[in-house]
Amino acid sequence: MNITNHKKTKIIVLRIGTLPSNLNPGQGEACHQLFKSSLFQTIMFSPSQPKEKYHYELNKFGNKLYFLLFPSLIFPRNINFLKKSFLSSLRILNVLIASLIILSKSKIYSARIIHIHHIFFSIPAVIFKLLRKKAIITIHGSDIYKIKNSFILRNVLKIFDKILVVSLIQKKLLEDFIDVNKIYYIANGVDNSFYKPKLNYVERENIIISIGSLRWQKNHKILVEAFSDIHYRYPDWKLIILGEGKERKNLEYLINQNDLEKYISLKGSLDKIKVRDWLLKSKIFVICSLTEGLPKALLEASASGCACIATDVGDCSKVLEDIGLISINNDKNNLIFNIERLIKDQNLSNLLSIKSVEKVKYYSWETYINIHKDLYHQLLS
Repeated sequence: MNITNHKKTKIIVLRIGTLPSNLNPGQGEACHQLFKSSLFQTIMFSPSQPKEKYHYELNKFGNKLYFLLFPSLIFPRNINFLKKSFLSSLRILNVLIASLIILSKSKIYSARIIHIHHIFFSIPAVIFKLLRKKAIITIHGSDIYKIKNSFILRNVLKIFDKILVVSLIQKKLLEDFIDVNKIYYIANGVDNSFYKPKLNYVERENIIISIGSLRWQKNHKILVEAFSDIHYRYPDWKLIILGEGKERKNLEYLINQNDLEKYISLKGSLDKIKVRDWLLKSKIFVICSLTEGLPKALLEASASGCACIATDVGDCSKVLEDIGLISINNDKNNLIFNIERLIKDQNLSNLLSIKSVEKVKYYSWETYINIHKDLYHQLLS
């Protein structure tokens, strides 16, 4: 996209998406970065109300923030038809209520663009389109598969002027049913200065770390099982898992069954500073997810100088090309092989650590925000 000279008047954007909270500090960082930017005047609706005050001067730049009561309904992996139907109906009701609340605010109609970060919030986008305004959606993570497998959602997606994706895998999937000119790839960013390593790799602790909500899609179960085998050969290593969710009890049971309570810690959700501190003192970072887009945790771990391993999902392979190892999806033995390779070969691990820090310098929030600025102006020109 060509950089052009834009008018000084800031574009007013209606934005709907999650923001980081105490319970889920890793969610919604892209939305957070766009909302707090001085480049736009933003009216923001967030369905994720933090337990404590949102740490941002709300009136700065004329931005406004509203919180929505929108219960997060995560469908279990194995769910019967009746329960799925009930949860789906409840979700639709929550979507309608949230949409009516948003549309009832007169301030939103001063916005020239609506930018939503989940397809559930498409109703306000439809209204904006009827008012001859521009509508944009960003698809994060595994939402792409819900859309691809739903006739209704595929057709809803067609109303948007631009569809932003965070991974090239998402782009490829969309090209089967969406005009390619509507699809735009913008990778997530990372605050490289915040995660700058303080220790050389060899000075770090013998810690394997994983970050992600405790739900079946993140597949922490296979990591715990793999570590159980690794522990008996490398008893001086520990596994730390940061995140919270419905899989906690299952993981705790698995840990107890293998007598690993002293070696595996489920730390729950931690604030951004504590997450960074764990990354900076850990040697190996692992993602075992079954689905992903471009996980921010992988960028943060790379910026922190961890030697990284990820499954071949989303853009993980693209990020880790030449700087990390890729494991076969849901393959415990291959995961064990890659972890042991990094444990045994300190020269390799140290090299990957150095190369990771250098590569992710190209992923910055400043670039991410500026691309959005140009895209907004292009749509309105």
